[in-house]
Amino acid sequence: MRNWLGRRRERPESTLQQGETHHQSDTISQLVRSKCLNHRLQCQLTAAQGRIADLNTEVDYLRRLREYEGGRARDEVRKLAAEIHALQNSSLINDPRQQIERGNVELPGRKMDKSELHMDGI
Repeated sequence: MRNWLGRRRERPESTLQQGETHHQSDTISQLVRSKCLNHRLQCQLTAAQGRIADLNTEVDYLRRLREYEGGRARDEVRKLAAEIHALQNSSLINDPRQQIERGNVELPGRKMDKSELHMDGI
């Protein structure tokens, strides 16, 4: 019986040690899970930052392209307007209103319409 009582007294200490060991094991497991989660979140953050940088680069490129294309379009319109103006001033082409008036003079009984102007190359 003394043996039994002696073992009974020893048990709380071993149970306490087992409990502490189990608690330490749980704490270590939680720490490992936290580190894994932290690493996964860091990887996701890095990937998101890379994607943001890519999108910013793309936005900058598209903005510069739009500015360039807008400038090219304005230059082309100016060039065409200057060509038209030069041709009108050199009398190679007439103002469409003058052509309509000329058509009315040449064909008094019939008026020219816009489709005929287009057919004449205007």
